[in-house]
Amino acid sequence: ELADARVLVVGPSAAMRRSYVTKLSAHGCRVEAVGDAEAALPVLRAAAEADDPFRFALIERELPGRNGEDLGASIRVEALLDRTLTVLVTSAGNRGDAARARARGFSAYVSKPLEWDQLARLLAEVRHRAETAQPGTTPALVTLHSMAEAERSRLRILLVEDSAVNQLVTQWALRRLGYGLQMAATASAALEAWDREPFDLVLLDLRLPDGDGYTLVHEMR
Repeated sequence: ELADARVLVVGPSAAMRRSYVTKLSAHGCRVEAVGDAEAALPVLRAAAEADDPFRFALIERELPGRNGEDLGASIRVEALLDRTLTVLVTSAGNRGDAARARARGFSAYVSKPLEWDQLARLLAEVRHRAETAQPGTTPALVTLHSMAEAERSRLRILLVEDSAVNQLVTQWALRRLGYGLQMAATASAALEAWDREPFDLVLLDLRLPDGDGYTLVHEMR
């Protein structure tokens, strides 16, 4: 999902910048890195003027001179940089940080330590929200928590189970984890549901009132 996306990393640690560049490049991103806000703005402007803007600016809050929050606010007031989505990264999160990040125009806010697969998924979620937002609206701030909720809500699960008790237990367990699901009590009902919607996951009882699970899977396939 991130193939060829251009990313600017802004952070004071040379080792961390190299690490970001290596990991994001492995996901297909075109990555550059600078050490402070004063170096970041000219790079962002030059890319936009060349009609090859950075899609993401990954900004550490603790920067020398002007901090990352101020840099994010500066990016948002420049019309030239309106295609760049900003992500604020902090090593010490405090109450109110997320609200302040949103007020300054950031698309996402995360605290370190940050796993690399989380970072890639975070950027993909930021882009997804930006591209699917209704005109004139601002997408909700992406955090690791909201990202996990969004990923769970988009997973389409079908439970094929004729036992009312098992239906109840499975539904309770999945919804407690944030997942939604549809249910079918028979093989024929499961096939009808399968025809209506392409599910991501099917939880299947092998013994059903009108058939067996093996045959049902074969028919689905």
